Amino acid sequence: MVLDDPISVNEAARRLNVSSKTLYTHCRLLAKQLALRRREFIAKRTQSQKEEAESIFRAEARKLLCEGLNPTYRRVSERLGYSMRLLQPRNRPMFNQIMEEERRLAGLN
Repeated sequence: MVLDDPISVNEAARRLNVSSKTLYTHCRLLAKQLALRRREFIAKRTQSQKEEAESIFRAEARKLLCEGLNPTYRRVSERLGYSMRLLQPRNRPMFNQIMEEERRLAGLN
């Protein structure tokens, strides 16, 4: 059976009604494979979300620049909505870098 979202060792242990320690003790190879598959999935998903956020930030910055407005975090967050997961603090450095690049390309710096 192939799942879209690989289960973690803890989830496998919960489904089997055993502890994760038991899985690592008695099924070491399987537990390691589960952990590796889950880790790779999380890394790919994180990268995909980052790329999505970057393209959305760039598009919004270009829209603001076309309207003659300086693309700031506040303006973008007002347009996208404060509850959007892209506007989490961990994305702020990426947002600032993209805005600087877009300003430079538009000749505002």
